[in-house]
Formats: sequence, C-alpha cells, structure tokens
Amino acid sequence: MKFNETNSVVKPVLQWLALSGFAVLGGDTAIADLQSISGATRGIVWRNNSGVAMLPGRGGKRRPVRFGVPGQADISGILKGGRRLEIECKMPNRKLTDEQKSFGKAITMMGGLYIVTYGIDDLVTYGIDDLEARLP
Repeated sequence: MKFNETNSVVKPVLQWLALSGFAVLGGDTAIADLQSISGATRGIVWRNNSGVAMLPGRGGKRRPVRFGVPGQADISGILKGGRRLEIECKMPNRKLTDEQKSFGKAITMMGGLYIVTYGIDDLVTYGIDDLEARLP
C-alpha cells in the first residue's frame, strides 16, 4: 500500500481524535506535546510508521533499513487511566494482513483496545465515546 493512500485515512482520523478530546502527539517539540497532553480529556495518540527505507550505507551503496513493528497499527495511544489503544486505518476494500491480525490479537490479549477503521464514520458507529466501557 502506498503511504499516500494510508495517510488519506489516518490524517482525518487523527484530526477527529484531536477534536474528540485526545492529545495528538508529534509536534515540533516535546514542550508542545506536554502542553497538548495537559489539555487532553480522553487520552493521547500518535502516528506510527513502519516499512523499509533505502539509506546510504558503506561506500554510498544504498541499503534497506526497516523501521517499526511488523503489523503495528497506524495510530497508537493511551486512554486516560492507562489502557492501550491501537487504531488500524484501512482503505476501503483492504483487509488486515496476518501480521496486523496477530498484532491486534496481542493487544487485546493484554487488555488493550484494537480498532480497525475505514474512516471517521466507523469510529462514530463503533462508539469511540464509550471506549472505556468496551474494554475487557
């Protein structure tokens, strides 16, 4: 999947979360993030990236460098009270990979909340306002 495709779902979801009482981390400085956290009423979230980048290696030869955890969700966070939140953003007609399914299962086994969304409408339908009540 191309980064731009995924980003077309992730960016509006992050914006909606910010309007829903979550602090969205990833500002220019840690101070900005701390200020953001102090005003959060629901929790904090941040964008996760994973993949492969081709970077210069020895002698200028390009080499692959992997980053992130295979299968990790696009958005991670912590709900007020300390529970883990993971939101996987998918383009329409795209399915979870086996790695994403395993990651989601691990999160829920440890008491966290794993959500798959195709956009803001899914979050509204899912009942993100009742997240805490949906936790095991």
